[in-house]
Amino acid sequence: GETYVYTVVEQGTAPNGYTYDTAQRTVTITVEGDAAQGTLKATTVVSGGPEGSKTYVYSSDAAGPQEKAVVPFKNSYAASGEVGITATKSLTGRDLTEGEFSFAVKYAEPSDDLLTASNEADGSIDFGKLSYTTETLAKLVADGHAKKDVKDGKPAWNISYAACEKTDSLPRGVSVQTELISFTVTVVDNGDGTLTATANTGNGLKFQNVYSTGGPVSVGLSGVKDLKSDAGLTPASIEGKFTFTVTSDDAAAPMPEHTTATNDANGNVDFGNIKFTLDDLNKALGTNSTHAADTAGQSASDQGSAAGADSEEQGNAAASDGAEQGQGAAVVTGEGTGAASVSTAANKVAGAEDADQASAQSDEPATRAGVVRSHTFTYKVTESGSADGVTNDTETKTVSFKVTDDGNGKLTVQRVGNGSAAAFTFT
Repeated sequence: GETYVYTVVEQGTAPNGYTYDTAQRTVTITVEGDAAQGTLKATTVVSGGPEGSKTYVYSSDAAGPQEKAVVPFKNSYAASGEVGITATKSLTGRDLTEGEFSFAVKYAEPSDDLLTASNEADGSIDFGKLSYTTETLAKLVADGHAKKDVKDGKPAWNISYAACEKTDSLPRGVSVQTELISFTVTVVDNGDGTLTATANTGNGLKFQNVYSTGGPVSVGLSGVKDLKSDAGLTPASIEGKFTFTVTSDDAAAPMPEHTTATNDANGNVDFGNIKFTLDDLNKALGTNSTHAADTAGQSASDQGSAAGADSEEQGNAAASDGAEQGQGAAVVTGEGTGAASVSTAANKVAGAEDADQASAQSDEPATRAGVVRSHTFTYKVTESGSADGVTNDTETKTVSFKVTDDGNGKLTVQRVGNGSAAAFTFT
């Protein structure tokens, strides 16, 4: 018999994304004849591939079809691609702090976190990238996270995701957003080893929260007009004879219920309550109440309400009663946390400890959760009007309140002692 040996190789340059089988195959054919029977037998051995060797036997007198010899070459194709996922965070009520909020991206079906991120100070959130290969896409389909389709004649996959805010470590006073934001990613195989991945997020992934200290803190502003007279004299009634006006040079300062008031028969003057809010503090500090990298976006509603100070916190500051004729009091009464009274007699301030009890707190805006922010609002009180035989007090009196946000959802107001006269005194 005769033996013939052939070498078979794959030639050419593989297109992008494809990998050729570079193994050399050997085909050995041995032919034998049977003169007596008048037949031929050929034995073919294919070897050299990862599959090993395979032998095929052919006979000229075979009764039926015979298996064809195959020289197997296995090529492969792989493609990859990725897409970046970003979002924005906005916070109303105070400035954002870098890293104070945490977020995650996961499959729409219950799954572990795929990507995690925290916010930048400007509200931007960068989750990083979702990466894909043809192999991982096949697994996503098998696991039920993706659906395979055709787009523009090319294989395509649609994967469903959800972005969420982690609520287990939210700063105090911040509303909880429990709603997931759904989005999809479409991946198209371009046939050249590349996958084009597109995040379908509408106008963007947007998380919104509110920082609040609850309702306003009310502080009463009242005073006493003290009429002094010589011993043995009984002055005429001064009821309604004098008008008092309160103003502030601070454009952010909230005003009391009444900016003008007259004294009653006993000299009492009541301007009503001043209601201090977090918004007043933010305006005074020049704080932008909402920070986000991109104000346009897919809105996810805030869930829940912010914890904070009790609305209309009530507290009472005692007024100092005049012990004898000629001793009066200008009283700042407080209906709010930290409010204090100021009693003045003979132009000397007493009460409220005449000290700034929050001296460690800065008037500069702070932007970190839990960091104290404060501002002092100053009011001026002046007197007008006249009564026979009475000399007016022409000095402008000042009353100041320090409003403090503790950064954890609580707003307090405290009268600040200033060491100067606060009573309206005349003879």
